[in-house]
Amino acid sequence: MQQQAQQFIELLVSQQLLAPEIVEELRRQVSESKTRLSAELLAKLLVDNGHLTKFQATKLIAALREPDDGGQQEEPARSDDELGFATDDESDGDSVKSPKQRSAPKVAAVFVDDEDAQGGTTDEVEIVEVVDVVDEVAPLNISVEEDDEEPVDLLPSPVTRIVKPPQAQTNPFDSFRILGIGLILAIVSVAGIFLVRHFWRGNADQRLKAADEAYSQRSYESAAQDYAEFAKVFSTDERTSYAKVRAALSRLRKDVESTPNPVIGLQTALEVLPPIAEESGLADQRSDLTGALIGLAEKFNARADSIEVNSERKELMTEMDRLMGLIQNPQFVGNSQRDQQAPTLARINEDRKRIEREINRDDELAAALEIIDSKLAEKDVLFAYQVRKELTSKYPLLKSDPQLMQRVKTASQIQQSQVAPSSLSIQLTEDGIEQEDGGRIVLANRTGNAAADLAGKIIYVKVKGSVYGLQGNDGKVLWRRFVGSGFKTDPIRLDSTSESDVLVCDPEQGMVSRLEAATGKTLWSVGFGRPVHTPTVEGEDLLVATFDGVVTSLDAESGQTKWSTQLPQSVPVSPTLAFNKKNLYLPGEHSNLYVLSRTDGSCQQVYYLNNREGALAVSPILLMGQLFVFENRNTESANIRVFETDDEGLIARESPDFFQMSGNVVVSPQVDGRKIVIQSDLGECVVLDVEPTLETRKVSEIARNAPNSMQPKLSWILAENSQLWVAGERLTRFDLVVTKQELRRLWSTDDGDEFAGPMQKYGDTLVHSRVLRGSRGVRVAAVEADSGDPIWDVDLGVPVTFISSSGSGKFDIINSSGMYFGFNGQKLVDKADEFPSKGAPATMLLEPVPLGDGIAALFNASKPSQFALYSRDGQKIRLVSTNFGGAEPSSAPVRVGESIGIGLNNGRFCLISPTTGAQTATPFQLPMVPGQKVVWNTPVYLEDSKSLIVASNTQKLLRLGVGSSLRVLTEVDLESPLSGPLCVPGNKVLGIESTPAGSTIQLFDANSLARGPALALEGNPVAGPFPLEGDCLIQTNTHLLRVNSEAETVWQIDFPYSQLLVAPLLLNGKMILATVSGQLRVLDPATGAEDSTIDTRQPFTSAPVAHSAGVLIGSDEGAVIALPLPKPSAGNR
Repeated sequence: MQQQAQQFIELLVSQQLLAPEIVEELRRQVSESKTRLSAELLAKLLVDNGHLTKFQATKLIAALREPDDGGQQEEPARSDDELGFATDDESDGDSVKSPKQRSAPKVAAVFVDDEDAQGGTTDEVEIVEVVDVVDEVAPLNISVEEDDEEPVDLLPSPVTRIVKPPQAQTNPFDSFRILGIGLILAIVSVAGIFLVRHFWRGNADQRLKAADEAYSQRSYESAAQDYAEFAKVFSTDERTSYAKVRAALSRLRKDVESTPNPVIGLQTALEVLPPIAEESGLADQRSDLTGALIGLAEKFNARADSIEVNSERKELMTEMDRLMGLIQNPQFVGNSQRDQQAPTLARINEDRKRIEREINRDDELAAALEIIDSKLAEKDVLFAYQVRKELTSKYPLLKSDPQLMQRVKTASQIQQSQVAPSSLSIQLTEDGIEQEDGGRIVLANRTGNAAADLAGKIIYVKVKGSVYGLQGNDGKVLWRRFVGSGFKTDPIRLDSTSESDVLVCDPEQGMVSRLEAATGKTLWSVGFGRPVHTPTVEGEDLLVATFDGVVTSLDAESGQTKWSTQLPQSVPVSPTLAFNKKNLYLPGEHSNLYVLSRTDGSCQQVYYLNNREGALAVSPILLMGQLFVFENRNTESANIRVFETDDEGLIARESPDFFQMSGNVVVSPQVDGRKIVIQSDLGECVVLDVEPTLETRKVSEIARNAPNSMQPKLSWILAENSQLWVAGERLTRFDLVVTKQELRRLWSTDDGDEFAGPMQKYGDTLVHSRVLRGSRGVRVAAVEADSGDPIWDVDLGVPVTFISSSGSGKFDIINSSGMYFGFNGQKLVDKADEFPSKGAPATMLLEPVPLGDGIAALFNASKPSQFALYSRDGQKIRLVSTNFGGAEPSSAPVRVGESIGIGLNNGRFCLISPTTGAQTATPFQLPMVPGQKVVWNTPVYLEDSKSLIVASNTQKLLRLGVGSSLRVLTEVDLESPLSGPLCVPGNKVLGIESTPAGSTIQLFDANSLARGPALALEGNPVAGPFPLEGDCLIQTNTHLLRVNSEAETVWQIDFPYSQLLVAPLLLNGKMILATVSGQLRVLDPATGAEDSTIDTRQPFTSAPVAHSAGVLIGSDEGAVIALPLPKPSAGNR
């Protein structure tokens, strides 16, 4: 074995693996060793001491054991951790040949393998250090165990000593070899690491790519499994968070896209989303997650739409609330995603609200059906209708709900069964509508030429509340009948003959009368005892409907009743008839339209119209089998609904198409052939055409004019042969051009006037009525239909403002247009004696100012700088102009000596001459601030002191001296402004102070204006104070009282009547009071006891004037009413 050790040493030298000093020391120790040493033992010793690496030792042993020429077999390589080195056990045994070989002492030399030596020969210090290290690890403890069979001598312990070997020639490649081998090993190691990492990562990439491909192909179950396995196997991979998020998304999308029930997808979302909320990989996947959640929300809405059971829909919406919570969570749906999906989210929320509304609707429908059924069982149809109306107004789509429609059908059947013969007592008399106690003096003014087309005809017009019969060729007034002004009604010509009788109606009194054409004599009158609508006439049938739902058929010739039917509800309009049709149509105030037999009034059909109360202002129109109903939906729009009737005249169906208009339909439309023309109160005009041969859409729109007004205004239309006249704020002529579907405007006239009633056309002549701008009367005119040029006109209904006795039983009368009439007992005057304005517009004379000596002034409200001067002698009336410098009067004028005193809104008080209009004194001027407008109380003039007491809204009370100028004599400040005129009881001045807390009568000294006694008023003042025998008369909204100069109440009575027009007239010891509404009341001035009353129903417009048989008083109807003094009532005799 020593030979093997020597061979091993020689191999070390040949490969220059050890320094020469270490090799020499090793040789010495091997040679001196008495034990057997193998090459494996030396290699192990060198590796353990760090002189060789395991790899180097293994290579050396393998080289030593290569087979020689003798053909020896190589020992099998060992694979243990000792690199095939001989173990301690193997050092004994067969390798020890003889004692001789073991007897020589061995020296174990320790060498240091200096791996840094490859750079060249190092200095001695390096070798010494190596020797020192060897010295530290010495002895090497190379030992062998004794053979059990043959004892051997133990080798002495090797002696460590430093041997200075002879300096050998240094190999220049030793260091390079060592470094190269190390570098190669390092490169191989790094390459191995990268190779392992490459194969390892290549496996991860492939698996993640496979998962992504499955996800993109919507194989979500496979994708979820692949992502989950990736996250588990490659837990340290930086893409693990991405895989976890994608695994959750795969599970979510699988249930969202493949499961019909969205609740399952929601449950999955609630399960998989919270664990990934904090994952970093979620940030890049939020858009995908947002899409999945939004898709799920849309699925919720779609499923809710497909479900009919309301309870299931409620549960579904409750679950959807949880889903919306996830969508609102910024961890899952970020702000950017929410912004990008804003339109979709808005649509989802809208659908969700719609579904919730439908759920509520169905709940309310079920509850309403229960109520309706109970009410129908009680035959309380109106209540059932109201329940339906409230429900459908909230949910319009329920109008076509089959369950509700069935209830409507049942209700209609009940309504039809409730239509029954009426027990109304109808009185047929020969008395006229207007009871003319004392007589009427009709005033008119006619001008112009004869109208050939109207020769021999009698024209019927209604002006305000009166019906007039006019001679057609020149407009002469034949007769007048007052029928009331509170309701809209027009006279009805009974046939087309020239002298056809006329039917007039007083809706308020419930009277219908037939008047003779030429005289206006009443032929018969029917009293219904309750308000009625304008009658409908067709042939010999005359139909009248009362407001409360009684429909009566009268014989037009005699007025006798044919039949009378009571409907179960009130009606808003007149019945509808059509030529030779056997049924009539009448809508109820709400809900239903009744079809009655024209023969006996029996109910043929009740059709549910679903109209709201107050929606119908004009009667339906039946044209060529189509029934048109004009329903005002609100104040801004109206619907024209069309119903098709069958051969029996019953309503078969409603057309799904309707026509909408801006504004309301308040004037009856016009029929022109098969066309119907409708005008709204905002000026929109629509022309519809009926084609009954068509299967569908039998009615079509052929022309429309846009609205021309922002505010509702009445306007009337007349259509004939595709020609159209519209009368509103002007008269306009149109031609209908069907080919271009337009109404072509040709001309307009009378701009700024206000037309007051429907037009009539006879041949080429058009008759209309209008109120001239700035006036209060009505001008009826016959004009050329093609041009609008006037032929004749007559002014009617001009309010009478002044009546004065001219002596010998004659009276002078002036109306608001400035016409003067001399009355000498005639009943009708159709020509003014004087007319200084010559019919010009903007003339509206107010209450006169008596100036004494038969002189009075009437100021023009339409022209503040103009007034009319009446004189009993000479020229009766003339117009006088004055100059107020742009200001306007703001007080009633009063007589001040021989002048007229009037306050202006610029704070100036003036005195003007009644004859010239020039100022008679320097005016008084109140201190003013820019923009201030002064309103004066009606002043009083103190004749004795030549002073004028004035007050205004500046809260000052002044006493002005009257002379060449108006100067302040006394001035006091008021605590509150005064209301109404001033009055002089005794030597005091009375005014009414009004505050939010109430009104107080306050007295002032006439000279010093010092405050005197006061009296609190009950109620608010509405008229007065008026002078009354040294006291004052005051009207409040509840009482009439007389107050003396000490602010004491002389008497007070209840007086809840219309406002007093003027100061009372004292006649024959009685006090005559005229009210604005047309009542004449007679009281005892000492006690206030009421003696008698007359109600003319015609508004009064002038002060009453005594005449031999009673009083004369002017009315707003353009007539003077002669009234006898009222007879005392039985209780007051």
